[in-house]
Amino acid sequence: MLTAFGEFEVQLIREGLGRAIEGLTGRERVQALLRFLADFYRSYEMRGLVEIEPGLVLEQMGRALPTLVELMTPVLEGQVPDPEVVAMTLVRLSLCHYLVPGYDERFLDQLRVATHLR
Repeated sequence: MLTAFGEFEVQLIREGLGRAIEGLTGRERVQALLRFLADFYRSYEMRGLVEIEPGLVLEQMGRALPTLVELMTPVLEGQVPDPEVVAMTLVRLSLCHYLVPGYDERFLDQLRVATHLR
């Protein structure tokens, strides 16, 4: 059941990101990606799952990382020097905020620094 929930969450991210960047181009599209990530992980209510099933959560995250990078890379193309590396950085930074709450009020600023956007 938890595995199915993890897959459902990836689908939520895919759909939410699609809505967030729809009709946008260039830097506006990247800014929308960053705002989406910050809002999604700030409002995410399943942090407690890590305490209940840490092994399963880490396993699911390991499977989800490439998918999340694939979702973000096209948004970053033409806007950053190495879109895949920046996408990897954004994913890992987002997961860090998920796993270890804190500094959430500065999360969007951190994402902007990772993409060299201000």
